[in-house]
Amino acid sequence: MNDTERDFIHKDLPSLLNMLESKNNASGRKTILHRIIIVGRLNKNFLEKKKIGEHYETLFRNQQQQQNNQKNPNLFYEKATGIIIIYPSLFLHVIESSLETIKDILKDMRSMMKDPEGMVTDAKILNMAHEVHIRMFPVYTYKLMNLSLEHDSSEPSESLETLVNDMVIKLLRMGKYLNDQSKGQLKKEVIENLHEQHPEFFPNQNHANFLIKNQELMDPDEYLSFYEKPLNIIIDSDLTWPAPNKMFPYQ
Repeated sequence: MNDTERDFIHKDLPSLLNMLESKNNASGRKTILHRIIIVGRLNKNFLEKKKIGEHYETLFRNQQQQQNNQKNPNLFYEKATGIIIIYPSLFLHVIESSLETIKDILKDMRSMMKDPEGMVTDAKILNMAHEVHIRMFPVYTYKLMNLSLEHDSSEPSESLETLVNDMVIKLLRMGKYLNDQSKGQLKKEVIENLHEQHPEFFPNQNHANFLIKNQELMDPDEYLSFYEKPLNIIIDSDLTWPAPNKMFPYQ
C-alpha cells in the first residue's frame, strides 16, 4: 500500500482529540474534568475551623459569578464540586473542576502554608485524576467534624498505596451517596447527619495524620513546579563517553 492509498483510507477516521471532544459535547462539557484529593493540617492557632470551608465556598461562588458575567466566557472553565471535611486539626479536601481551577486552589493553599498566620500549615496530594467523565459530588460544600485526633505513635501496618486507595475510595463513595441523595438539590440535613448515618465514609484520622507526614507524597508546591519550572532536558551528548569533539572551536 502506497502513501496515497493509506492517506485516502485514514482521512475520515476520527483522532483521539475528536473522540474526547465528542464525549465532552455529549455530556454537555466544553472541557475535560479533573479531580484532586488533598489531606492537610490546620494551623493550631486557627480557632474558627469552619472559616476554611466558607473560604472555599466563597471562592468558588465568586468564580461562578465572574464566569456568568463575562461577555466571552472562559471555554475551559468548569464549576467546582466536592467537599472539605474539617477536623479540629486536619482536613480532607475533594475538588472536581477544570485544571486551571485546581491549580488556583493549590496556589492558594501554597500561599497559606508560607504564611505563619495562614489557615493551612501542611498538605499532601493523595490523588489527581484526569479526564474524569462523571462528577461524584453534586455541589461544593463543607462538613465540620468535632472528633479530636487520638494520637497513635505507631505507624499503620498497611502500605502507603493501601492507605491512599482506602481513603480515596471512601471519599468517592461519600460523593456518590450525596449525589444519589441530592435529587437536584442537596439538603443541609444530609450533610449534618452524614457521619452519624454513614461513619464508613470518613477516613481514619490517624491514617490521615500519617499521610500528611509522609515524604513520598507531593505537596502543592512540588506539584505546581511541574507547570511553573522548565524541563531539565538532557541531550544525548551529555550521556556519551568519551565526549564528542566540537566541530568548531568556541570563539
